[in-house]
Amino acid sequence: MFFIVAFVFILLISAGFYIGPYIYSNMVLRRVFRQVADKLDFNFTQATLFHRPRVNGKTGNTTFTINAYYSHTFSRNRKTVVEISAMPLFSSGFNLHIKPESFGSKMNRMMGTYDILIGDTDFDNIMLIKGTELDAVSFLSSRMRSLIFSLALQARNFHFSAKSTSCIFSSWGIEDSFIIRKIRNITNLYSSMKEDKTKQKRLIDNYHEEKKSAVRKRIIQVLAIYFPDQLQTDVILSLATDDVSWQVKIEALRYLGKKGEGRIFELLPQASDEIRIELIKILGTMKIEGADEKLPPVFRNTDSPEIKKEILRTLALQVDPGLNNFLCSLLADSKGDVLQETVNALATCGTTDALQPLLDLKNQVFNPFLKSTIKNTVKKIQFRYAGTGEPGMLSLSENMEEKGNLSLVNEGEGPDHAGSTDVEQE
Repeated sequence: MFFIVAFVFILLISAGFYIGPYIYSNMVLRRVFRQVADKLDFNFTQATLFHRPRVNGKTGNTTFTINAYYSHTFSRNRKTVVEISAMPLFSSGFNLHIKPESFGSKMNRMMGTYDILIGDTDFDNIMLIKGTELDAVSFLSSRMRSLIFSLALQARNFHFSAKSTSCIFSSWGIEDSFIIRKIRNITNLYSSMKEDKTKQKRLIDNYHEEKKSAVRKRIIQVLAIYFPDQLQTDVILSLATDDVSWQVKIEALRYLGKKGEGRIFELLPQASDEIRIELIKILGTMKIEGADEKLPPVFRNTDSPEIKKEILRTLALQVDPGLNNFLCSLLADSKGDVLQETVNALATCGTTDALQPLLDLKNQVFNPFLKSTIKNTVKKIQFRYAGTGEPGMLSLSENMEEKGNLSLVNEGEGPDHAGSTDVEQE
């Protein structure tokens, strides 16, 4: 008899150990859920012995369901969690999925799998964004990122998309004010998504409101790529050339192209050497009116070989014979890579007046690579002016046995004798 009583006692104690927390949890959640339902005018479903309490309802244009259940996901022990599920009652036209980074997604990123970055390193390092670049950058303003952070960083599991949202929180110590705050955050996210604004207008508004320069730069990129050659886009790009961040200025100028040429020359004197190189590279993508007057002063006003080389590369791309005299004047004073780039620039901008200075230089230098560059430059000039009767063309002569000695076609000889490249065999 004693053993039977002891067994029944142990059984009751064990049952109380397992069932007691469940009953207590139900009581707490019932109180919290009822308060949420009363304050938001939602529907409350009572808990039973086998079912947790539930709340569902609608606020704004979004329906919500609040559930509680046991979860084995987060630890070995069964834990009661609270899930807030939301579904908008409209179609937004956005293709967007956001959830916290996992170990697997970080490994995929390291292996080159594409996911969207918006320029905010704090957000990009924590959240994984899938969808379209335009949708992500236009929707994720600083305010929207803050709302998503407030949900994701406190949730055990989080997923937001244009069609649904799920947030799972620990039930330990949860209060009605916490749940209501999260519901309002989700409502604000979908309310923003429903706003009657074009994605171009969203990008423009985001640019004006954004404090992080890297995000403003990203907005400029997306705006220029998806809405090119539009008045509103050009206005923002022009405005961005006055941004406090040089990186934003450069990005705007890169997409403005020829329209930003004048602004580039205004900024060159103010810029550091590194920024000047970037600005000059942008100039290399366009045809510069009056390049022979605008770029030589920039060249003379710098001591940086890197800037000088970049200017010479830009001059080479202009294919402008008006630059011949300036480039020839550099042959005597330039050295190393700057001299090499000067010779390369003459290949596209040099006239027949450059042939003799180039040949004189060839006889003076010992660098075989520079000699080869000079030889190719002479050939290109000869080819360009072949058959034109241009005075100064090099032609065959009886004195070719003397190293490097080339004769010049006289003005009266005509084109039939022009165009030969008489550089000695190496």
